[in-house]
Amino acid sequence: MENHFSVFDLERRKQELARERGARGVAPGGPELPPQARAALGDGPSAPRLLEALGRGLEAVVRALREGRDPDGAPLAEAVARAVAADQPDGLYEYAALHGSGSGFVERAVFTALAAMKIGAGLAFDHERLAALSLTGLLHDIGLCRLPERLARAGAETLGPQDRAKLRTLPLVSSQIVERLGPEFAPVARAVAQVRERVDGSGHPMGLRDKQISEPGAVVGLVAHIVALRQPGAGGNPYMQPAAIRQVVTAEKQCFPRRVLKEFLDQISLFPVNTLVRLNNDSIGRVVATYRSQPMRPTIELLYDGLGKRKDVPKVIQLSSFPLLHVVGEVDPAQLAGTREEEP
Repeated sequence: MENHFSVFDLERRKQELARERGARGVAPGGPELPPQARAALGDGPSAPRLLEALGRGLEAVVRALREGRDPDGAPLAEAVARAVAADQPDGLYEYAALHGSGSGFVERAVFTALAAMKIGAGLAFDHERLAALSLTGLLHDIGLCRLPERLARAGAETLGPQDRAKLRTLPLVSSQIVERLGPEFAPVARAVAQVRERVDGSGHPMGLRDKQISEPGAVVGLVAHIVALRQPGAGGNPYMQPAAIRQVVTAEKQCFPRRVLKEFLDQISLFPVNTLVRLNNDSIGRVVATYRSQPMRPTIELLYDGLGKRKDVPKVIQLSSFPLLHVVGEVDPAQLAGTREEEP
C-alpha cells in the first residue's frame, strides 16, 4: 500500500503529544500570551515558538540569497506546516499584531503570511492551500534580496523611471527565486508572480485581470498593499492602519476581488487588532480580538475611562455583550499622550 504520511500528520501527532503532556501555550522564558490569544491557541504549541520558527526559516533563505548561495526552503516549509497544522490562525495573527514591532523585512513578511492565513481560513482553504498561501505571504517580496538595496529602501515616488521599472520586475524576480526552491514550491511561485496584479488590469507585471489572478495571489496582494500603505511612525497596530484600510475599501475596491475584500473586512475588520479606538461613551481601549460574525464588535482592553482617567487595571470587554457600546473611531496614540491624564 502506498504511504500517504505527510508532514501535516507528523505535526498533528506532535500536537496530540503536547496536549497529553499539558502544554499551555507559553514559550519557556518568552512573553506570556494575552488571554484572548491563549484561549484561541488552547493546548497546542505556543504562538511565540511558531512565529520564531517562521522567522528563522525565512531568515535562513534571506541570508543564503544575500551570500550568493542556493537557499534551502525545507525548514521554512516545515515551519509553515506546523503553523497551519495548529489550526489556530486567529491566535497566531493576534499574537503577531499585539507583540510585533513592525520593523524589518522578515517580521513584516511573517505578519503578512499570518494575516493571509487568517483570511484563507475564512475562505475555507484546506491545509494544503493554507500552507501555499502562507508561503506566498512569506516569500512575496523575497526578490528584494536580489535588487539594489536603495530600491528596497526608497519609496516608489522618489525613484526615477529606470528604477521604477526595475522595481516593477520584483514579482517576477521573487517568483523565479521561489521556483528554484523545488518543484513543491511551484504553486507558491505562481501566486508570488501575481501579488501585484489587480482585477481591474491596473497591476503589474503582466496586467492580468479578474479570474486570471489566483485567489492566493489576490489575498496576499491585498494584505501586502495595506501593510505598505501604513505611515511610518504611527502608533497602534505596527502593520496596518484603519486609514489605509478605508482608502482601499473606498478608493481602490475595484482593484481586488469582492470575495477577498469582504473576507478581509470580516476577518481583520476596519479596526485591526492592536488599534486604539474610542467608544461612544468616550472611553478608550485597544482592540485585542475581532470576530468574523461581528467584525465591528471586537474585544477591547479598556485603558481609559470616559473622563480620561487611565485605568489602574485594564478591563477586557467583548462589545457583543454590551449592545449600547460601539466603536466610533480610532485614536492616534501620539494625540492620546498629549490629551490624556499624565501617568503617575
